Amino acid sequence: MDESLVKALLDMEARDQALRAELTASGGIDVRYHPRLEELHRAHASRLRQMIAVFGWPGFTLVGEKGAQAAWRIALHSISEPAFMRQCRDLIDIASHAGDVPRWQFAIIDDRIRVYEGKPQRYGTQLRNGPDGLEPHPLENESRVNSIKPSCKLDMIWSTLSFKAEKISRASRICRPRCAIFSVTCPYSSRSPPPLVSPPCAMVIRSKLRLMCSSGPSAT
Repeated sequence: MDESLVKALLDMEARDQALRAELTASGGIDVRYHPRLEELHRAHASRLRQMIAVFGWPGFTLVGEKGAQAAWRIALHSISEPAFMRQCRDLIDIASHAGDVPRWQFAIIDDRIRVYEGKPQRYGTQLRNGPDGLEPHPLENESRVNSIKPSCKLDMIWSTLSFKAEKISRASRICRPRCAIFSVTCPYSSRSPPPLVSPPCAMVIRSKLRLMCSSGPSAT
């Protein structure tokens, strides 16, 4: 394991979380992609791109579990770099089949990219505010989702969300749409990006899922 790469990845993750917390506390996260957040995400994407060019995808073997999850989050937040985000998805797909990252990492980044591209998601990991609270973005094949969730450990995220659904749904109705942490002029398409979970709701979900990070997905 390369300790210097682990430290670099964890430092980037910490900076991202610190800035999100600062902007959330000051009301800076609303319906736009905050320029400071976009600047940080672009810088992190650039650093991760350099790592990949030299070492390949940072999986368990290279950076351990925490480092691999930090790399995945950087890729997940690189929405201003769509070509790079798609490249990361392909590398995570390969790494997950090799057992070097968990399969749920691929499921979440694949769904997120597909939602940004205006396509139905495959795994049902991306949520939006509906008339009755949280609901998944359109699915490519609803009947197939339950059969593939166990292989990706996605049953854990859904059981957690279902348990908290009523509380999260109530919160979602008073929140502004979460184009929030994602650009209103998302480079994936000429239209506005589809709203995901509103900022306070995302905070609730993250707090509930963070405890599961070592064994299951965290949709941060």
